[in-house]
Amino acid sequence: MVITGYCVKNTLAKDLLEAQPDVHKLQNGHDVPLKIKVHYISFSAHADFIQTSVFIDELKPAHIILVHGESNMMMQLKKQLQAKYESTGVGVFSPDNTDTVTLTFHESKVAKVVGSVAVERPKSGATLQGLVLHNNLQLTICSMDEMEDYAGLQASHLIQRQLIPFSQPWDVLEFHLSRLFDSIVQVSADKDTGLKDAPMGQDADKATKDDKKKKKAAAGGDMALRIMDAVTIRKAAPGLMELEWVSNPVHDMVADAVLSVTLQTLSNPSTSRAMAKDEAALDQTVNIVRTMLAHRFGSAALAPEPTGGDSAETGGGEGGEGDADADAAAAAASVVQLEVDGHEVRVDVRAETVSCGDADTQKKVEAALKRIMSCMHPYASCTCPTA
Repeated sequence: MVITGYCVKNTLAKDLLEAQPDVHKLQNGHDVPLKIKVHYISFSAHADFIQTSVFIDELKPAHIILVHGESNMMMQLKKQLQAKYESTGVGVFSPDNTDTVTLTFHESKVAKVVGSVAVERPKSGATLQGLVLHNNLQLTICSMDEMEDYAGLQASHLIQRQLIPFSQPWDVLEFHLSRLFDSIVQVSADKDTGLKDAPMGQDADKATKDDKKKKKAAAGGDMALRIMDAVTIRKAAPGLMELEWVSNPVHDMVADAVLSVTLQTLSNPSTSRAMAKDEAALDQTVNIVRTMLAHRFGSAALAPEPTGGDSAETGGGEGGEGDADADAAAAAASVVQLEVDGHEVRVDVRAETVSCGDADTQKKVEAALKRIMSCMHPYASCTCPTA
């Protein structure tokens, strides 16, 4: 019998190889005579010491960990490796199962700073912003704009467009978006038409002109909306709205939020239109702020309306006192009065400002108002970097 592989201790094969007995005891307790000769020829595919040493010489590792094999053989291999690499400082370990080995690596990388990034000499401990290029084991740091000059690479921008059926009034959508985003700017409806690719087989200039005509006709001269300087929405056709943005993680998040607001506006048109009334929305906001401030600091009440006498009846001519009194009444409707630590505080919800004779009390109420408004407008302070 020829055994060609590794034999685990306390197995029949291992006993036959080591003892070579004339009689072998079976598991049932009977003794049987051994009538065959047992030989061992290694068919193992593992490398021997010479081959392992060549492999280590090519890799030049700082540490060697032996993790598989018999303990006696591993200790012999460990001693041989330690003797061979003693002068090089290579660490050799043979941990037992569940033992922890802590390795320390000391490696310093040197990068060459080029281009506009290297205009000012980098200071120790300062942050250096740029693109790290790795070529032939050499590191180079340059700006994104100079990537083509130093690496032959070009930066690409993915422009995404999505068409959504939308039949609600444009100002309704703008109102609901303003509840979520503070940065909403009106831009030209055909501002970004030059970004659109021409259809296959069509001249690019002609395609751009056709796009402009279609968008102007569809929008009827309306302005598009630029949200958080990240997403542009415009009327693409009657009953159709287009979202457009340069794709990156932040812009994608803003686009998802705009899409969610749009779909919610469509899900309940009558409620959406009712909520879009400025007076109703402001009253609701004032009531929420008043309730939250009262919960935090105690009782809070709306400011009393100013008394304007008969000026409302006499001010319709030149637009003097009547209009002023109306504006004052509208402004007072958004003011909440409360008393904090013995100091009178006035909170203008429309302007999101706090006035108080005591500076510390004013700061305390301003912080509370900021938290309340941030909960109602969670993306109000979001900034969107360019791609």
